[in-house]
Amino acid sequence: MQTANLHPTVKVTGRHLAITDAINDYATNKIASLHLDYPKIIEAHVILGVEKYRHWAEVVLICSN
Repeated sequence: MQTANLHPTVKVTGRHLAITDAINDYATNKIASLHLDYPKIIEAHVILGVEKYRHWAEVVLICSN
C-alpha cells in the first residue's frame, strides 16, 4: 500500500495573469515539498491571480482519506 505520493499532479491556473514556465516550475516544486506534511496528496490545483496591485494565490489539495 502506498502512503505517500511523491509526485502529485499539479495544475497551475492564472486569472488575469500569464503562466510562464518559470511560474509553473516554481509552483510545482513548492507543492512537491508539501508531501512531507501531507503525505496523501493526490492532486493539487494552484490558482494565481492579480487584481490591480494585489497578487494572490489559492491552493486546493485533493487528498485520500
